[in-house]
Amino acid sequence: MFKAMDVLSSDYQSVVPNTGTCLQLSFSSVLSRPPVDPIQRSLPQLQLSIFYVLEPFTNLLCACINSEMTVHPYLTRRFLRLVRQTKTILSSFLVRPFIPVHTASLGPHSFTSDQSNVVDATPFIKDFNLTSSGSAGILSSKVHPNCCIAGINPPTQKYPLPHKKWTLFWKLPLISACRKVWYRLLYRKLPHRSLLNHLIPVNFPTVTCSICNSGTDTFEHFIYQCPKKWQVWQRT
Repeated sequence: MFKAMDVLSSDYQSVVPNTGTCLQLSFSSVLSRPPVDPIQRSLPQLQLSIFYVLEPFTNLLCACINSEMTVHPYLTRRFLRLVRQTKTILSSFLVRPFIPVHTASLGPHSFTSDQSNVVDATPFIKDFNLTSSGSAGILSSKVHPNCCIAGINPPTQKYPLPHKKWTLFWKLPLISACRKVWYRLLYRKLPHRSLLNHLIPVNFPTVTCSICNSGTDTFEHFIYQCPKKWQVWQRT
């Protein structure tokens, strides 16, 4: 599981999704970083199809106008306002379905638009780098799990949280990078010096904290005993 978490992209900058796939994504899954202002608890779980529509003549995404806000109109206006005011930053890949085909090939960050509307997660899965470059075609529901678990040994320790709390954890509106940190924290698998020295002594010959140089970098020191790291954790 840790290996699978490590290969997950944090922002999918190179992904070019089609409009149909984007409309099925949830608000929480396209966040580049959490919103500045507090938001309603239900907002992160809503699909983008509530906030955006497919323009039939151009095959591009566009924001809903008032007459199209038939589901959760208040939350829709709230979401679009947060985006306009840059109080919430969406992932960069979501910009591409808004760009016309004739301008997609221009500029330093050109790309080839995907004009299909079939929901297809293949571009995201390929960005995980789970498959070799020679692989072709859409990954089936059977092949994808096999790629994720290849080379991973079954866990030998108990789960640190009960099932209900795990469900709440996976529903939290966290970006991939933050979720990986908290997941490792729960399993006490954060890469502190003591652990790295135990696993890779050649590359990490000492257990002294490389930040404060004042103690052994144990799990506890990594989390809250190191004064400099503690300042970072308070902002996480």
